[in-house]
Amino acid sequence: MRLISIVFSLFFITPALAAETPAVENHVGFSVSVSEDVPNDTLVATLFSEASGKDLAILSNKVNTDIQWAADLIRQSPDIRFSTQNYATQPVYRKGDRSNQWRVRQTIRLESANAELLSHTLAKVQERLGLNSLGYSVSDSARESARERLTDAGLKKFQARARQIAQTLGFGGFKIIRLGIRGGENMPVEPYPMAEMRMMKAVVPPVLEAGEQAIDVSVNAEIELLPARAAETK
Repeated sequence: MRLISIVFSLFFITPALAAETPAVENHVGFSVSVSEDVPNDTLVATLFSEASGKDLAILSNKVNTDIQWAADLIRQSPDIRFSTQNYATQPVYRKGDRSNQWRVRQTIRLESANAELLSHTLAKVQERLGLNSLGYSVSDSARESARERLTDAGLKKFQARARQIAQTLGFGGFKIIRLGIRGGENMPVEPYPMAEMRMMKAVVPPVLEAGEQAIDVSVNAEIELLPARAAETK
C-alpha cells in the first residue's frame, strides 16, 4: 500500500475580512489519497452470434438457437456467471442493391474466477459463437475488501495530517467541519480485443496475464483549528 498524494491548502480569515465574512476562522482544507494494487482475479469474456441475409425470421431463429445452445452448455458449469447482453436487428444497405438485407446479432458475457474452466468452456462455445473480447478484472468481493482497507488507511492518514497541521501551526487540536470519502468504484474491464472472429484451432491463443489493478480512495476534509484551551474541552 502506498500513499499517492497529500495536498492541503490553508485559508485563514484576516481581521480585516472578519467583519465581512463572519463565522469562518482558522479553517483548513486538505485531502489525502491512498492506493493499493489488487490482483485481477476474474476472467471476463464476451461472445456473439451474428447472421446476415434477406429472411429476418430465419436469421433471428439462427441467432436465438446459437445463444440458447451456448447458454445450455455454459450452465453446466456453476462456477461461470453468464448473462445475455445486446440484441440488435438492423437493416443492411449496400450501394446499388435495393433488396432488403438484415443483420441480427446478440452478445453474451461470461466471467469466472476459474480461468482454466472458463478457457475450456470458451473453446467449446466458439464452435458456434465468435469471441469478441477477453480480459481480467477485479471481483466485487476483492474490490470491496480493498476499499474497506483503504478507507481505514485513508482516515488514519487524515487524522495524522490534521494533527500535524494543528501542531505545526501552534494550535491545540482540530474539529472536523466537512469530511468526504471517494474512490474504490468499479472500473471498466479492459478486454483483449479479438477482432470479432472465431478462433481457429490452428491459431495460437493469446497470452493473457491477470496482472493487478490500482484501487484508490481519497479523503477530502475541512477542519477548524482549535486553540489549546478549546481543544482541552473537546
